[in-house]
Amino acid sequence: MSRTILYTVTPGDPHRRLVEFKAQFPVSEDGTARLALSLWRPGRYENANYAANIQRIAFEQDGVVLSWTKEEPNIWAVHNVHAGVLQVSYTYYTNHLDAGGCWLDQDQLYLNPVNCFLFNPDHLDLGFTVRFNIPEHFEIACQLDHGNICQIEADSFDELADSPVICSPHLIHRSFVMEECEFHIWIHGKPQFDLGRFEADHRAFIAAQVEDFGSMPCEAYHFMYQIPAVRAYHGVEHKNSTVIVLGPDTDSGSEGFYFDLIGIASHELYHAWNVKRLRPAAYSPYNFLKSIPCELGYIYEGVTTYMGDKYLWLCGVLSSEAYAKKLAARVQRYLHNPGRHHHSLAASSADTWVDGYVAGIPWRKVSIYNEGALVALMIDARIQALTNGEKNIADWMRLLMDRFGEHSTGYQRADLERALEDICPWNWHSWFDQYIYDTIDYMQELEEALGQMGWKIHLANAEKPLEHLWGAQCDSKGKITEVWPGSPADHCGLWRGDQIEEVSDSAIEVSKAQSATRLKQHLPHGEHSYFPVVQIIRAGN
Repeated sequence: MSRTILYTVTPGDPHRRLVEFKAQFPVSEDGTARLALSLWRPGRYENANYAANIQRIAFEQDGVVLSWTKEEPNIWAVHNVHAGVLQVSYTYYTNHLDAGGCWLDQDQLYLNPVNCFLFNPDHLDLGFTVRFNIPEHFEIACQLDHGNICQIEADSFDELADSPVICSPHLIHRSFVMEECEFHIWIHGKPQFDLGRFEADHRAFIAAQVEDFGSMPCEAYHFMYQIPAVRAYHGVEHKNSTVIVLGPDTDSGSEGFYFDLIGIASHELYHAWNVKRLRPAAYSPYNFLKSIPCELGYIYEGVTTYMGDKYLWLCGVLSSEAYAKKLAARVQRYLHNPGRHHHSLAASSADTWVDGYVAGIPWRKVSIYNEGALVALMIDARIQALTNGEKNIADWMRLLMDRFGEHSTGYQRADLERALEDICPWNWHSWFDQYIYDTIDYMQELEEALGQMGWKIHLANAEKPLEHLWGAQCDSKGKITEVWPGSPADHCGLWRGDQIEEVSDSAIEVSKAQSATRLKQHLPHGEHSYFPVVQIIRAGN
């Protein structure tokens, strides 16, 4: 039996966003063959309904159309097959232009294979050869070797799934070699920033990260940028590449856009070690067929978020003032989220599979990115304090990489604590219980951690009376987006979706979202201030 699945991918009319997939699957025995689409994708720890994008599908062998049934929403059971080759054809809808999606227009074919390639779940070791029916003048950006032909090859589904591809005649391409690795910068779109500066800043944060880990974990790495005309902000990590989508392109000449782009890039490069090679045991290896709740998101996303920003500061790409603003935004988001009183960081990590990456119901959870980054900061400060500045969080992560990196069975909570004990003996288990696995308020610990690093937190009242006096926040159109539990706004019956009509220091009038009534309330007496504005400055300033 052949050990390779042969695919041909043909873009349809760009305005329809439909792409034709044809495949030949080797079959080793008679009976029923199972083919599947992934239920989720690495980097997004929630269920994804990719099967909904298949418009039509057919299976045949030797010219005979075969019947099929659904074993699971994402698994097809094809009946009455015999040893030989099973031919599959299906049409996939590519209408999701973010860093983890698929997109077709007149200028590009962009695929994340984990979304759209069927695989045999009983033979994950089968290789893949994928031929793209695209014009000869198109270039291909992909971490897989493809030479000068419109074809890529992967040794397994895991490798194919992890290898996004952009096919286009209009790709900006720069490459350079450093740290014994060949780096590629691919850009689709119309960037208005200086490409020389862009490359120089890449070199700076690459050097800083490699210095701490010792070496790049691959021989070539690809930064693949999409700069669309529409608003977007997203990045997804891969073993030897990343896709980053930021828009609109009309903003790409601004400093804010530029630093957002560089910030995502530093974050995603850190993932080349942290999660693409250093993984929790739950994801070693990936199982694409089921939900896999994991409480360790504070490592694979939290530490990555913290370190991505920290390296930009350490290498000089971010000024101290800009870095302090990032830290302040994270602390403010923590203080403004009542969910921290109800769901621990670890529980919120497991529950990305429950309510995904949306706000969810009121006051429920925290973010593995934001609160995870703050926990990483506190760990960093504690390590430095316990070792008199001789070690920091980078030493911990490198030790974890050495012990549980590529080809290992992955780490668990106890492994994290044990590695910390080996670097700086302390009661880390109790600390994790408090700040990661419980809902304790950690502002005092956070202030001490920032003080250890030379920073100071300053809290001020929000400018709007609605926020600091009433305990409610609203959007630019006056619609309430958050109410603090137990605040005057809460006691007055105000809620998400209500429309602010008038507000002052002493009274508020709203239109209720669930009825046609208007409600006027006077501010009850109280001295508590809600939704503080956070500023972080250098200690002593």
